[in-house]
Amino acid sequence: NAARDVAGAISGFQGSPQQAAQVAGQAVAGTRVGDVIRQGGEEFETRVARPFGAAALQIAESPAGGGLFFSEAELKQQGTEAELAGRADFLRELGADDDEILEDAMQRARGAGSPFDLVAVTETLPDGTTQDGFAVFDGTRGTAVDANTGMPFSGRIAKKFSTPSVGVALEGAAQLLGYNRFTDVPVEQRAEVQAGANAQASLRAGDVTTAREQAKAAGPVWKASQTEKLRKEFDKERASSRDMQRQFTMMETGLTRFQEGDAVGGSQLILVTFQKIIDPPSVVRQSEYARTAEGLGLIKQFQGYVERLRSGGAGVPLAELAAMVETGRQMMQELSVSSDGIRDRVARTADAYGLDLKLILAEEPLDKTTSQPTGPPPGAPPTGGIQVPVSELQPPG
Repeated sequence: NAARDVAGAISGFQGSPQQAAQVAGQAVAGTRVGDVIRQGGEEFETRVARPFGAAALQIAESPAGGGLFFSEAELKQQGTEAELAGRADFLRELGADDDEILEDAMQRARGAGSPFDLVAVTETLPDGTTQDGFAVFDGTRGTAVDANTGMPFSGRIAKKFSTPSVGVALEGAAQLLGYNRFTDVPVEQRAEVQAGANAQASLRAGDVTTAREQAKAAGPVWKASQTEKLRKEFDKERASSRDMQRQFTMMETGLTRFQEGDAVGGSQLILVTFQKIIDPPSVVRQSEYARTAEGLGLIKQFQGYVERLRSGGAGVPLAELAAMVETGRQMMQELSVSSDGIRDRVARTADAYGLDLKLILAEEPLDKTTSQPTGPPPGAPPTGGIQVPVSELQPPG
């Protein structure tokens, strides 16, 4: 509303821009100078644009307006710096190195932006020559404003941007001349201070522009590299869970086949898989295939021997095969819990760096549904395959 009131106060004014500035100064007292400059841009190409822009500039250069102008810019910059410092600590806890923290800070600083930055420009004069100067860049609207008129500048090319806000740059130049604040500089010397600020911006702008362009070019490459790095780490960590899930499925299939009468194929599938779970690097040969039966009690060995005589197989009763499958199920659940923890850690890291989690996971998370125990519980009598009464296993006589 204050900016609109200023525009209304000078809209019908027929005097010079300097006189319009005095009228606007009375209307804008105690308001945000940034709003005035933005309103000046919105009034571009109207009959009040030029005097309004001149008014905004003069207010910004006045002791009262200048202090407000600088305070607004400095508060914004301080807030951004505090935010970036806190985020740097967070990233460092995640194991990020200095280069990664710097890249993250640059991206967020560009996203936040200072409310008003100096911009070095090149003006093409009527005779075809060029002249360097500076303008005010409004980061809120993404437009540059002529520093002399307060209007969006036309016919000029913004070639470099500086990192300091207008207040920081001008006050730094004022201090070089021996003044504490820009507002302490006499009006007749402010052109010299502005020239110093322009020189400071030009010296910094080349390095800043190069760094920003490098960061912009390296951004997608860096993200792709970090995404691939996390994807490989996640795949490696969850490989055991995927293998265990596959092996458990094979054991369930073997148990089903055994119950359906395929004692040879079913028992072999369970026993070979179970031995591979216990000793992954080993090659399961015939002797290793037989060692599970060797570990059973004597009565169960006799029971398994009778089953093997009647239908073939490994000589391990159904109840023991079902117990092995149940053990495999419990092992799969334990590995699944561990895999979930790894996934959560990767997700937090991806969020901190702004990476696409779907590209890192590459596929759907592991199935978290838990299979129910298959077959009879350990120690229960067989319910499928070949039924052998215990009485047949008693010694004769």
